[in-house]
Parts: sequence; C-alpha cells; structure tokens
Amino acid sequence: MLTIASPPPAMAGTRRPILVQFSTDQVTGPSGTVHGAVFQIDTAAAIDETWVFIFNGITVTLTAKAGPDSSGSQFTSGTTSGITLASDLQQNYFLSENFTISSPSANRVQLTAKAPGTAYNIDSTGSSWSGFSLVSETPGEDPATLENFQAWLDLYIEEPRGSNDFGNIPVAKLTATQGASGFFIFDLSAILDGYVGDDPPPQAAGVVLLTVLPVRKYKFRYNEAFGSPIEPRATSESGPYYCFQGRKEHEAAGTSNNSFSDTFLTGRPLVSNMWHGQSGYLYLRTDPALLTIAVTPFRDDGTAFPPYFLPVPSGARESVVKVPAGPAQLSVPAGTVRYDIYFEYGAGTSRTYTVNIIDQCPPHSTYLLFRNALGGYESLPVTGAKAKKGSFKADMHDRILPANYTQQTRESHTFNHQGDDTWDMHTGWVFTGQEADYYARQFMMSENILMPSGEGLVPMVLTSKEVTYSKDRIHLYGFSFALKKASPHRDRHTTHLI
Repeated sequence: MLTIASPPPAMAGTRRPILVQFSTDQVTGPSGTVHGAVFQIDTAAAIDETWVFIFNGITVTLTAKAGPDSSGSQFTSGTTSGITLASDLQQNYFLSENFTISSPSANRVQLTAKAPGTAYNIDSTGSSWSGFSLVSETPGEDPATLENFQAWLDLYIEEPRGSNDFGNIPVAKLTATQGASGFFIFDLSAILDGYVGDDPPPQAAGVVLLTVLPVRKYKFRYNEAFGSPIEPRATSESGPYYCFQGRKEHEAAGTSNNSFSDTFLTGRPLVSNMWHGQSGYLYLRTDPALLTIAVTPFRDDGTAFPPYFLPVPSGARESVVKVPAGPAQLSVPAGTVRYDIYFEYGAGTSRTYTVNIIDQCPPHSTYLLFRNALGGYESLPVTGAKAKKGSFKADMHDRILPANYTQQTRESHTFNHQGDDTWDMHTGWVFTGQEADYYARQFMMSENILMPSGEGLVPMVLTSKEVTYSKDRIHLYGFSFALKKASPHRDRHTTHLI
C-alpha cells in the first residue's frame, strides 16, 4: 500500500521544491516462500565420510569424526541422534547464519531457511555419506516483482479561490517510479507556480492599503499502479495545503494545515528603526478568527496616543496579508517617536512589532523595493552615499581599405554599442544589528529589485557578491552594495558609416 512518508509543508513557496514522498511495501509483490528440508538419519556415518550442503553459491562440507572439534566443519560419527547432529550443524557459521536448525524427532534433522527464495534450496547430492535421506521438503520460491510498478498523483486546485471547491478534474496527473532512496518523490512547485500570482509592487511610498498576497489551496489524490497493462489500485486523498509565489516555507505556519501563527511571517526582528519617509511592510497569515490589525503610537514621554485599527479585507481569510508598516504609510500623528503594530484574533493578541522613528532623512535619501522570500515586496532605505557610474562597450570591425584611401576613410569602426548605468550605494545608519542581517539576506537573495525614478519603477540587478556590515558610533548598522539596471542602453543600428 502506498503511504505518505513525507507530506508537503502546510504552506510553502512555489519558487523552491515542494516535495511529497511516498513509500510502499508492495513493490516486490508476494513475499515468496522459504526452503525447508527434513533429513532422516538411517545409518550412522563412518569416520571421514562427508555431508555436503550447497545453497546460494556456498558449499559447506562437514567431515564425520568420533569427537568433533569446535571448528564447525565436523559432525559426530557413529550416531543417528537427530539432536546431536543438529547441534553439530549449528556450529557451522554459514549454516547457522542462513538456516534455523532443529531436531523434530529422534533421528531427524530439520533446516529452515531464514530468507525466501530458490537460492536457499539445499543440494546434498555430493555427500560421500549415504546414511541419510530427504524425507520432507518445501521448495523456496523467489519474491515476485510487480510489473511496471508506479506511484500516481493527481493534483487539484481550489477554484474559485476561497470556495473550498476542488472539482473532479485534476490540473495535473503525475507518475513516479521508486528512486534509489526507496521513495517515490513528486515535486509540485513548477505546477503550483502557475496558479499563484505575483504580488504587484506598490507604485509609491505613500499610504498603501492592506493587500492580499495570492495564496492558493490545493490537495492531491494518490495511488499505486502496476501490471501489464498497468492498472491503478485503491486511491487515497491528502490536503488541503497552501502555496504562494515565494521561495521558502512560512516559518510560523505551524504543523497542521489550518494552523494560525501569532507572529508576522518574514522573520523580521520585533524591534526596528525607520526614518520618516520610509516605506515598510509586514506579512501575516490570516484565519477566520482574525479581527483587526492595531497601531498604537507613543510620544517621547512614553504616553500613548489612542490606538487605531486597520480592518482586514473581507477576502483575506486563509491568506497572507501585506500590512503597511512605514510611518508615512500609517499616517502616525505628529510627535510620534515609536509605534507598536500587532493584530487581534480569536485567541487574543499577537506579539508586538515595534518601530522606532529616527530623525535621519537626508535630502538624497531614497528607497529600493525588493521581493522577499514570501513573494511580497519590502522597501530598503538608502540614506547613505550613492555614486552613479556609466560603463560603455562596443564591438569593432576593420574593413579593407581601397587603393585610393585618404585620411578621412575609416578603416576601423564600431557597432553594437551598449551602455550600463551602475550605482554604488550605502544604506546609511538606519538598522539595528539584527535588522541589518535580515535586510541584507532578504535583499541580496531577492528575485526582483526595483528602483523608483522618473521612468517609474526600474528593474535592477545586484552586481555585489557579498555584503560588508558597518557600525557607527551610536550602534546603528548599515551595509554597502552595488547594482545596475537590468536592461542596458543599446544602439540597435546595424548600418555603419564608411
């Protein structure tokens, strides 16, 4: 029977493998039978007569002696006692390792193979001793292999979203054979990735309403199939599970499919610093008990402003919600030096995420948007020094000069011109140590980085391969990096001036 050895995560990103592993005890089919032989001792063996056992490529030859030693290569002469001779056979390593040896009656010895298969059928015809006979035998039979054995998996997607209706037609039918590990392994990520949408980046750093990341629910049915022609057997079902267009599992998604976390999901530190104009986002998984998201601002003397609330969108159940977390996005009141963000749900209040507002917003400050591991966008503040550089290259072609060439005749000319805009940037002193590590890891591993400019949101790619952290005198951190436009400037003319 096919069983799930390792289920997929309760909620997982489709930009990394989403594996489900199955195991079975059915691949070999019927288990086969073990060989059994009963020898009757009719006449005692004379000294130096031999008793031979051939099985599984092994030949065991025992020699009759009046007083056998402990070598395991001798048996007692002059006796028909089944108990004595069974004890002699038990002294032999190969016989005792492969057979259970006993004496069912006074002058009989029984050997029963410990494993099934024809290889353990005993051949004793090469013995010089003729005083025994084979009175009973059960031939060993090999385990039967089930022909064309496969694991089948049918994948179903909830459609429409939130309906809990998976339909009866699978979006994919997959098969797998047993791998070297002994498991049947399916990777669902590539298929599921086509059913979860991308989170569109925000178009500005201003107030952003709560939005829902596209999370989809799926389940699968599975069974084993074998034979010729191949036929499926009993079908089982597992799910639902959840997926999103990210590159990792939710750390706090829990162990059950419908579990709910009381933390924000990206792994950001619970305390961070932001400057007044910075955008930021938090992500949380919702469930039907989630009521509202609360923001409590605090003054410099520690007293609190009245809290205000961000209602969760009605279509956000069993989803991931992107929460605006920047000071301007939340429109915190004047005089706010810090604020707490938390959410209330049926079981109580979540852990609190605290933002300290820092008064460092130089004129050249900006921000970059990047996709985090959850598939949503966050902003990286850049308040430090920035340097823009241009690099240019072209291919060169030399032509054969005519006989009447002059100084104005071109021998060499260029084509396929290309220019890159590159930036060296420093974030400035805006992070705590934990924040710097978090942002650097998420940013440097991002699949999509965007820089706001007069052209809109411009796609960028990192050219840095490593990050160096730095710390200033008030124990705030920053880091440097380099990036360039994802699309270079090109001169696409194919004609050349001569």
